[in-house]
Amino acid sequence: MDTHSVKELVNKLRAIKSLSEFEFKQSSCLKVIHAINVLLLYKYKELLGGQTHNENVYSSRKYIYEIIENINSTIERTKHRISLTEKYKKIEELNVWRNSHEKAHEYSDGSAIENEIFEIVSSCKDVSLYSKELSANQTSWAKLYHFSADRHHALKPLESFIRNKNVLELGCGCGAITRYLGEISNHVVAVEGSVNRGKVAAERCRDLPNVNIVIDLIQDLEFEAQFDVVTLIGVLEYSQIYVDSDDPIGHVIQKAKQYLKPNGILIVAIENQLGLKYFAGAPEDHGVGIMAGINDIYTNKDPITFGKKELERKFISEGFKKVDTYLAFPDYKLPSLIVHPRYTCSPNKFDLSDIVAGTAIHDGQPIAKPTFSLESTLRLIERNGLLPDMANSHLFVCHKAPPIFEYKPQVIASYFSPKRNLTTRQYIEFIDNDGMTTVSRTQFDESGSSIVTEEQLVEGNIYRFSLHKIVQRDNWKVEELVPWFKVWLSQLRKFQIDEGSTGNQLSQIPGKYLDALPRNMIVSATNDIEFIDLEWNYPGNVYFDLVAFRGVVVTLGGITSVAQPNDASFVSRINLVKYLLRELSISVDINQFQGAFREINSYFSASFNTGSLNENASLEEFINLPHFTVRGSKEEQQTRLAELCLYWAEEPNAFSEEKTVKQSFQASASEQIFNIQIPNKRINSLRLDISNKEGMFLLGECKIQAKDGSVVWDLNTEEPNYSGVGEMEFLSLQGGKQIAIKSTGKDPKFTLDLSNVEEDVFGSGAVLLLRMSSFF
Repeated sequence: MDTHSVKELVNKLRAIKSLSEFEFKQSSCLKVIHAINVLLLYKYKELLGGQTHNENVYSSRKYIYEIIENINSTIERTKHRISLTEKYKKIEELNVWRNSHEKAHEYSDGSAIENEIFEIVSSCKDVSLYSKELSANQTSWAKLYHFSADRHHALKPLESFIRNKNVLELGCGCGAITRYLGEISNHVVAVEGSVNRGKVAAERCRDLPNVNIVIDLIQDLEFEAQFDVVTLIGVLEYSQIYVDSDDPIGHVIQKAKQYLKPNGILIVAIENQLGLKYFAGAPEDHGVGIMAGINDIYTNKDPITFGKKELERKFISEGFKKVDTYLAFPDYKLPSLIVHPRYTCSPNKFDLSDIVAGTAIHDGQPIAKPTFSLESTLRLIERNGLLPDMANSHLFVCHKAPPIFEYKPQVIASYFSPKRNLTTRQYIEFIDNDGMTTVSRTQFDESGSSIVTEEQLVEGNIYRFSLHKIVQRDNWKVEELVPWFKVWLSQLRKFQIDEGSTGNQLSQIPGKYLDALPRNMIVSATNDIEFIDLEWNYPGNVYFDLVAFRGVVVTLGGITSVAQPNDASFVSRINLVKYLLRELSISVDINQFQGAFREINSYFSASFNTGSLNENASLEEFINLPHFTVRGSKEEQQTRLAELCLYWAEEPNAFSEEKTVKQSFQASASEQIFNIQIPNKRINSLRLDISNKEGMFLLGECKIQAKDGSVVWDLNTEEPNYSGVGEMEFLSLQGGKQIAIKSTGKDPKFTLDLSNVEEDVFGSGAVLLLRMSSFF
């Protein structure tokens, strides 16, 4: 190594000395220290005339040159790094940054849930985006939301904006999006107001030194820096609750804008006030009741959402020069489809009706009793150009300065296969090429390297949606489904290799037709039929009846709701599957099918089966389908609405209607979470009226938490800590932690004695946390 290289190395080292502790760890400084040691060994021999040219010396020289190059890039990358040390202190045991006057944040999924999530993340060796350990733990909505790799689909189409850039994430929650940002970005500062959630995010990103978690409220941020990208993912809607301002929405937008570089972008993901699911009867995502947004009855203390045009105008009024609007389906939380501005600006130019309708079944929070078929209505509003205004969620990209060029201007939409591991996952872009639509398909190998293929879009209608013409009519008859399935089976039989024989020998088809199901069957305007998207290319042959069986199960399982059938017994999807298997002469040998599914699962490293593969599983377990959600009349819908009421009294049992907190809810087998604020008064007792209707209620949690998350009272039926039970009874359940309540009248209630609770608990903002499933 020559003297010039040594001097260059020394100069680089001097520059590195000026880096902060965080930046030092970010850089390759440890390698540099090692390189210094190498220099010490060889400086006399090689630099001062020594003739040592063995392989070790050559390797060392090459290594030092690589280090110098690495230092160059490191210093360039760290020029704009964010210094947190002036305003914040690193709390090593939590791996987060905090300031001395941090204010507490009340938003929570519940301390028990968040503690469980933290324990799961802490115990996992792999916490990456596609961690198989975290995927295996997605056993509830909360865990699915915090662990699913599908969360990052909202930002995936914008990845070129984000990759190798500096990003500020405002409101990072438990770090699902933070993890993705950390894996692709240069540097991420993620801000979270809740210590509990922030420490989960820090643990999720524990192996990413380019990620810093800051515990602070958005309006109180104190560092001075600018970023290429700022995100508000599911955050803006809570501004009215947590920001003290005459215009909290504008205040948060301006706060985000101040951290943007001159050509930076703000990315905002938010539910649409006019989202189709709200018209269908979905409760608001933020606990403000059914139809609150549709009826425009938000108060100035509620979470709030907006329609597309209203929010676009707001961003422009706050000084952004351009706003690009993307649509997220089924919503931005776990999207499988992102529709780009090229479509949003010209919705009548393209036909995305079948693609959009296919996303309805992927909603992680299905509607308990929808008022109409989501699939059918999505296709209708798309045909009429209303999709931009009625999408469930919007994704806004706000440009601080006019963009120099349009981002992916030819892309119409991006589709992601939901809930799959890396090697079976695919990312599809629909591209407009002067009126001809092509499909760019990206798949991944074990190393994560991408494989891209392109093909022309096949014109026509997806066959599965014609089934809705049958099951969406009142009093539909099961006999009508048989000829519909026979049309598909007649096409599938064209791929048979042989006709099979008696006994256990079943006919077979090539494995490349494993996914030749009604959802992948296209019928053209001239009734020509073609199968598309046959991504599951299995190298061997597969049983014909296995594909036929799976086609029936997957098709019926992909319907969000049906009208009332003529025969009520077919509300059971399992009963309907059994009927169709018999009428269509599809033979099911569970043992053979289980063995075949295990081999297929092993080949694809993914779960491909439809139900249980446990030994001695019954046909019902093998099918594994819940009952249909059956829509009723408007009057029947109203009977499913109930009201939960919390009374408080400052004197023992002195309850009155003036001292209540009420919340409407809809009966749902899916667990609902209620966070009910308790007044800042000295409370002597509370009375919880679970419902104003008769029914069954399963409580996962029923507790009172202080502002710091500590539990003040927790429902205990073994050693009762309640009184005043009326028109209800507690039932014992075998196993599990749920508590069952059966109401015997229309006013089930019980009373909590809080006379021994310290007064300051109520003054600091206590809440009643209730996790409940209900059946009327």
